[in-house]
Amino acid sequence: FTRHAGLFGTIDGLARTLLNFDKKFNLLDKFKTRSDKRFHLGFDTVENPEQTLAGAGCSPLTFGHLGFTGTSFWIDPEKKRGHIILTNATKLYWYDKNNLNKFRREFGADVWNSQN
Repeated sequence: FTRHAGLFGTIDGLARTLLNFDKKFNLLDKFKTRSDKRFHLGFDTVENPEQTLAGAGCSPLTFGHLGFTGTSFWIDPEKKRGHIILTNATKLYWYDKNNLNKFRREFGADVWNSQN
C-alpha cells in the first residue's frame, strides 16, 4: 500500500486559495527573480522551460507543485497565468508515470501557448 499526504479540494477552491495567498502575501512578487534552487519557499520551480512538467512555453519564473497522484498546479508570474490539474491517477496503488507526465506537459503547453 502507498501512504502519502494529499491535497483534497476542488479546482475552484485551490484557485481561490492561491489568489488569496497572492493578495495577502504578494505570492507572485516572491517569484519575480529566478531561484538558484529547484525548491523555493516550499514550491517547485522550473529548471528548463522547454522540458518542464509545467509544459513548454512557460517562463523560467514559473512555480508550482507536483503531487504523487497526478495533481499539480503551476503559476507563471510573467504571463500572470496558471493551471491546475486535480486527478487521482493511481491504480492498484501505483500509477503510469510516463503517461501522466506526458499529459502534464501537453496540457501545460496548451495553457501557456493559448492566446486568451
